[in-house]
Amino acid sequence: MLSRLTGLRPLAVVATLALASASLVACSSASQQVGGVTASPVSCAQLQEAYGSFPAGTTVRVATQAGSTEAASLDASLEHFSQCTGLSVVQVESDDVAASLKSDSAQADLAVLPEAGVLPELVDEGLVQPVPETVGANVELGWDRMWSEAGTVDGTLYAAPLTASLDSLVWYSPTAFSRLGYQVPQTWPELVALTSQVAQDHPDGSVTPWCLGLASPDAGEEWLAEAVLQLSGPVAYDQWATGEDSLDSVDADTALGELDSLLLADGHVPGGRQAAESATMQDAAAQLREGQCLMLYAPSSVEALFPVGSVSDDGASSQPEETASAAGAAGAGDVLSTFLTPSGGQDEETAYLVGASMLVSVSGSEAGEAVMAYLTSAQWARAYAALGTGGTAHHGVEAAQAGSPVAQQVSQILQSRQSVLRLEVADVATPERVTALREALTAWASGQADGATALSRAEESSAQ
Repeated sequence: MLSRLTGLRPLAVVATLALASASLVACSSASQQVGGVTASPVSCAQLQEAYGSFPAGTTVRVATQAGSTEAASLDASLEHFSQCTGLSVVQVESDDVAASLKSDSAQADLAVLPEAGVLPELVDEGLVQPVPETVGANVELGWDRMWSEAGTVDGTLYAAPLTASLDSLVWYSPTAFSRLGYQVPQTWPELVALTSQVAQDHPDGSVTPWCLGLASPDAGEEWLAEAVLQLSGPVAYDQWATGEDSLDSVDADTALGELDSLLLADGHVPGGRQAAESATMQDAAAQLREGQCLMLYAPSSVEALFPVGSVSDDGASSQPEETASAAGAAGAGDVLSTFLTPSGGQDEETAYLVGASMLVSVSGSEAGEAVMAYLTSAQWARAYAALGTGGTAHHGVEAAQAGSPVAQQVSQILQSRQSVLRLEVADVATPERVTALREALTAWASGQADGATALSRAEESSAQ
């Protein structure tokens, strides 16, 4: 049963104890479809037989990150199971999931960790349980090893990958680019040149090159990680992200200097530096749709914020004539697409920054573990992908059937064993290192410290 509780986000899911959820035959006439995905839910009878049943009113509480772009999609992906089983799962949102587990304020059965770097600390404090055998089998079947390794501590799997995103994306309107005579940049220098050109072409600031939301503490960190990866390559990134190299390394200092001129120069973001400080990712996505700015660096999961049908791999040809003619110069309302963040031309192979949310068992309850088993199944992965959630790394979903053209391309990259992928800093660094970096980047973004000073402070703080 779905319910709305004050301060909580309700979910509703079926409890599952079975491994072979992917083998169930879809019998219901109801279905969800976005792009190329069709997710036809199985009948209630099949769900009850395959996944077990619980007394009416049984509740599973899931601690989740407040403001997540995935929250509404998670709700929707589980609605059918609620209708069939009556099992209520309540999403308990907080600004810091790990802190809510330490204080037990969420009283959670499960938790979705937005970053894997906090996992060892939670394991050491006995706050999370090893994943059940069924969940481990689901992970082995659906995910490549790099994802399960992120959830492993001392050889034991404690966290199962729930969702994955490709971070190395820039969202834009092909129609707007075509209308204004701009080309998609293929290299980092071309990206810098395009940024300068857009600002020069719109000296009144009516259109800016970048949409930027830095209200979330991880926004600046992800931008910096991307710049280090693309300008210095994956080897240098690994050394910097994991702590082998200092936070104020030459590579990081160079990358932050690039970002300072790329993003925070006058006329480069709507409202300038001060407005970007308080803008959320949702705000920045809305600015892109409204045509206030031309480019948004954001993960593939941000697709969930855009209207169904507004994402394509060929926005120029997909844009209806009446919409195109009515849109402003920057293309308000245009169909959106993406291009990969271009590299700086280093000799190493192209690498992509990726992120993952990890699912952990807190209480070890039977109902909680049943929900965890379902959320790690191929069946749920297909249902979630059908909602336009921006692609998937789960091999239970064919990349060609992953939704929008952008989601399909993202899924191909995430699922290919030939792709060079690197997890975000927060997935591989200690919480202390991540906190120090985020605090320093907040000072940099606000203008309280230049890049070199901010990174130096971060290194000093993380070493204490």
